[in-house]
Amino acid sequence: MNAIPAISVIVPVYNAVDALPTCLDSILGQTFTDFELLLVDDGSSDGSESVCERYAAADSRVRCIHQANRGQAAARLHGVSESRGEWLTFVDDDDTLIATALQDLASMADRGVDIVLSNGGSLHGERRHAIPIADFRHLTVRGEGQIGLIWGSMYRRSCITSYLFEVPS
Repeated sequence: MNAIPAISVIVPVYNAVDALPTCLDSILGQTFTDFELLLVDDGSSDGSESVCERYAAADSRVRCIHQANRGQAAARLHGVSESRGEWLTFVDDDDTLIATALQDLASMADRGVDIVLSNGGSLHGERRHAIPIADFRHLTVRGEGQIGLIWGSMYRRSCITSYLFEVPS
């Protein structure tokens, strides 16, 4: 795969062998297909690493990265460093996406924004508005509402720094 994908989907994986196939199938079944899927195995010991390798062998959009267990934030940061997309989004290894999730996020990104937030439960029928970046940072650091969650939203690569992953949870 030589072309730069529009979106990099980063999944930190740790001992999720039972939930992982459902998660990955939901990502690979997206109506929006211009993405890469980075699976960052964070030292799993339950067979999750084999599931990651199997999916990578079956689909050229999937890349598998292995690291010693350092935690979810470190796995996400490693995924960011290996990603190539202009946009980044994160999915937890035990979550699933509706089939149009990436399409819905991408359609909002076309509006000249740097961060697209969703509520994690439904991307349809919600009122949307822009908030100043200072307010976003404040809400993120405080962990208030859905804004305080990194998954379920999409970020322009230029907005992501290593400092994002140093916020205490």
